[in-house]
Amino acid sequence: MTDPERKAVPMGRPTVPDLTWWQADPDSWELLSFDGRYDKEGLPYDAGWGDREEVLEMLVASPGPYSADFARHLLRQEILGHHHAWGYSDQIGMAALLVAEQRRMEDIWLLWEAKSVSFDTYCGLPEVFLVANGLARTLEYVRAGDGPGREGLLEFLGEMSPVSDEEIAEKLTRIRHYYGELKALREEETSESVSVG
Repeated sequence: MTDPERKAVPMGRPTVPDLTWWQADPDSWELLSFDGRYDKEGLPYDAGWGDREEVLEMLVASPGPYSADFARHLLRQEILGHHHAWGYSDQIGMAALLVAEQRRMEDIWLLWEAKSVSFDTYCGLPEVFLVANGLARTLEYVRAGDGPGREGLLEFLGEMSPVSDEEIAEKLTRIRHYYGELKALREEETSESVSVG
């Protein structure tokens, strides 16, 4: 959906299908794929970001359950987008949160890839995403594994302070709440700019 089409939709009404629709047909996920382009000034951008952002916001606003494969697909698209352009967006944070909340140990490699995209993602993505299964259990898994970036991940995990399962759960809950507040603030700003204009 182009930006002019997005602006034509009344506030509060989604511009993309609901979560049930997306999760019912994995073939539909391609509609949310990374689409790397360059603008007139030669600056990189992802033409697929808008609808993907809306779906990520719906997932964060929903308590679940949702498909782990869908969450991983969204994070992979954000990784591609962040490789294409510099910086950090809340979209990769939301996607990483959704993957981390699944607490699938094998996702550590994908989460580490997301954190390692750039200096910005390294600093921007919370370290708690990497230890959703607990620091000791994650270290044990990575030591026994051979995933991409293993040595760097082991070094990173080895420098982390111990954190309890309760602290991890609390941090993930706070991060989810933070992303929900961001959406509400954006909607409020948009509503104010429409009423002023």
